[in-house]
Amino acid sequence: MDRLKLYDDILTISINKKDKIKFKRIAFKNKMTMSEFSRLLIKTAILINDLDKKEIDTIKSTTQIDNIISTIRRDS
Repeated sequence: MDRLKLYDDILTISINKKDKIKFKRIAFKNKMTMSEFSRLLIKTAILINDLDKKEIDTIKSTTQIDNIISTIRRDS
């Protein structure tokens, strides 16, 4: 797991109070801390970007995206 690599840099995100409250609710609904949820979103964006760049067969890439989405939407 490359979780430790995520701690090499510090990322500061500025959002308004209403969006922060919404973000916090979504994270807690998915049984994650805000930091964990932020990491998951960043990893998802990177994965989708990599899938766009590479010529990966659609079955594999669709399966990977479905797995990420199911992780985000897992039941409470």
